[in-house]
Amino acid sequence: MAVNKSDLSRTRKLATTVLKLNGVDPDQWLYDQYQAVIDENTETIVKALGQVAKNPLAANPLNGNGGAVEGSQQHE
Repeated sequence: MAVNKSDLSRTRKLATTVLKLNGVDPDQWLYDQYQAVIDENTETIVKALGQVAKNPLAANPLNGNGGAVEGSQQHE
């Protein structure tokens, strides 16, 4: 089940308060959580980058074509 914005906001505020009460900077804590996800998934990241390197135009959301290869036609 997806989290709604109200629940997320309430949870974030409570967690932030608890972290501050425990002397932990919430921004540093959040950064550390993101970094842990990256560290734990280095192999996945390297594989994904390898795929992009092999075919840089296909399905690359950063190139602005929504996954379409230049010159190709999409069928609806």
